[in-house]
Amino acid sequence: MAAVNSSIASIGPTGYVRATFGFRFLAPVFVGPEIAQLWCGDYQQMEFGAHITGPRINALEWSMGTGFAITSDQRYGPYLRAGFNARY
Repeated sequence: MAAVNSSIASIGPTGYVRATFGFRFLAPVFVGPEIAQLWCGDYQQMEFGAHITGPRINALEWSMGTGFAITSDQRYGPYLRAGFNARY
């Protein structure tokens, strides 16, 4: 699986882009690397990590990611991301 999500706003300009790749092993989920970047004015944040995508409970499909974030103001540390989609 491969996915790219992005958004951009005219204020700032502000934007976000995330790319993931996933490999299916024995379970019905995808596991793989992810990379993301957020920018707004003079601030930027890069994220490097891993994700699990695809577990379902009825129509609800979720994904989670964790990794390491680096910002343009010289701060760094772990991040945790959770996302949900309703598929009917």
